[in-house]
Amino acid sequence: KYEKYGKDNLYFGVSAFYLSKCKIFHLLLQDFTNLKETIYAALCSMRILPFFRSFGCWKGYFCVDGAITSNYSIPTRYRSHKNKDRVIKIGVLSNKLVQSDIAPTKNFGLTEFIISGDLSNNLVRFDKGYKDAAKFTN
Repeated sequence: KYEKYGKDNLYFGVSAFYLSKCKIFHLLLQDFTNLKETIYAALCSMRILPFFRSFGCWKGYFCVDGAITSNYSIPTRYRSHKNKDRVIKIGVLSNKLVQSDIAPTKNFGLTEFIISGDLSNNLVRFDKGYKDAAKFTN
C-alpha cells in the first residue's frame, strides 16, 4: 500500500548545504522507499533551530527548512495549469505575505518563531494550525 500512496506522490523541500564548501541550495526530496523515510524527509523539511536540536541529514547533505531557499517545492511536472489542483501549498506566514492554500490567519509573533515555549504554548500553536488547515477545501 505504501507504494500506491507514498511513492511519487509526496515531495518535501529542504535547504541543503555542505559545511565544508559553504554552499546552500534548494533540494527536492522524493522517491521514498518506506514510511519511516517519508516521515524523516517531512521532518527534515521543517527543521528550524532551536525547535529541532540538530540539522537533518539527507543523502550526505545537511538540511533545514526549505523556506530558506524557496517558499515552495513544486516538481516540474506539477507546475502546469492542468495540475494546479494536485498541489497544496502550506505557508508559515499569512496569505498577505506569501500566497498559499493553508496559512495562519494571523502571523505568529517574532518570539514565537525564536522561543519554542513550553507544552502549553505549543498546544496553543498546534490548535491554531489545525484550525487554519481545517478551512482548506480543494
